[in-house]
Amino acid sequence: MMNLTLETPAPPDPRSIWHPTHLAAITVITATRRELGFTQESFAKKIKWPRTRYAKLESYSRQLVISEFVAISAGFEIDPGLLLARILRWATDGRGPLGRLILAP
Repeated sequence: MMNLTLETPAPPDPRSIWHPTHLAAITVITATRRELGFTQESFAKKIKWPRTRYAKLESYSRQLVISEFVAISAGFEIDPGLLLARILRWATDGRGPLGRLILAP
């Protein structure tokens, strides 16, 4: 008789680009860019990034750092706290719709 045991998987590494919160952040950022009518190229120009740098972020090829998050929020003209709240809502719920976009005054 085979002895099978179930192991609890280790929690994801918070530094990983595959961490659920990072995936939620990129999902929400991508959706927000689209909702505001930007292409990757037009948005990258607005925040003064090369398009390839921005595209790598949206394709989950690179980690998002806080200074970039602030630059992206400014490019969206959204308070970073509101964008973060939207990301955390998505990460918690794990489902859409993303909800109504609230622009900063």
